[in-house]
Amino acid sequence: MVNFWQKLKNRVFPQKKRTRLICSEIFESMSILADGSVTCGCVDIYEGRILGNVKEEPLRAIFDNEKYRDLRRRMLSGDLPPQCVDCPLRVRSKNGTESIKAGDIKWLQIDPAFNCNLRCPDCAFTQMREENYFIRPRTAISLETFRSIIDQAAPTLQHIRYHMLGEPFLNKQAGEMLRYAREKIPSVFISIETNGTLVGPDMQKQLVDARVDYVKFSIDGASRETYGEYRRGGDFEQVFRNMKELVETRNKAGSDRPRVLWQYILFRWNDSDREIRKAQMLAREAGVDDLYWLLTHSAGASRRFVPGESYPIFEGEGQSLNVTIEIASREGRPITRPAPTLEQYDPWK
Repeated sequence: MVNFWQKLKNRVFPQKKRTRLICSEIFESMSILADGSVTCGCVDIYEGRILGNVKEEPLRAIFDNEKYRDLRRRMLSGDLPPQCVDCPLRVRSKNGTESIKAGDIKWLQIDPAFNCNLRCPDCAFTQMREENYFIRPRTAISLETFRSIIDQAAPTLQHIRYHMLGEPFLNKQAGEMLRYAREKIPSVFISIETNGTLVGPDMQKQLVDARVDYVKFSIDGASRETYGEYRRGGDFEQVFRNMKELVETRNKAGSDRPRVLWQYILFRWNDSDREIRKAQMLAREAGVDDLYWLLTHSAGASRRFVPGESYPIFEGEGQSLNVTIEIASREGRPITRPAPTLEQYDPWK
């Protein structure tokens, strides 16, 4: 009876346009956590919907199981599960190719390590640590499990996002995993987002040797003081040096990979003209490919710069002004993945 009245209400009072949108994640990708659990997407960090475990079942069996099919069925019908209602990944309309049956697995998001060495205030992992409540063991995915995942997904896999909630390079076998993925699928696009603290000389060489396509460093400030306000536990000089040396290592190898980006989240304490100009100068000094300014929905977000506006200070070659996925969703901005080429790649556009 409740369902009947809800359906009647939806007919009489149609839901907002965004509620008719769907996500691509459940039709073409899998998000695999460090303990092997599979969730519907990267935003389900609290494991609201576990769809299987890669240590217990083959990828294909999970991707085509009844849990996945039910989720696709409800997504296409508009009868959304609670966790899907406000999910920022629902940003596109149906194109007629979707099916409740499993299609090709085009891209994977893999959480190499459910752990972090920083304590960023608005991060879910920091909040779990402060509450001493962890939804799963602080573990790292094994090389054996990673190889099995890649072997199974290889025929159709286009993109590996080697990061999720934790710091990926806390996995001590990260270099071996990346090299294996590249050797197994030479054409696969590999992207990584990191706080940069562990990208020392040895890892720099491994990233270049594995021809990782894209490495984004999260450095929110152009000085020790502004950086440390949010990236608590990090060392500005160290992470900037790691980022600069990765560019140098790549260039010395005569390679165009990885593309190196400096992500700078704009907060109230780091958005002055002076700090922005200093970051632009340092970015040129480091030789990064893009200074990726990011407007955030998080606490402490810049009030000076807001989504939907253009600002001359961020214009020019080698930099771009972007928004978080939550803001993109709220404003109806498109999100498409995986990217077909390095030049077109942006994690949220």
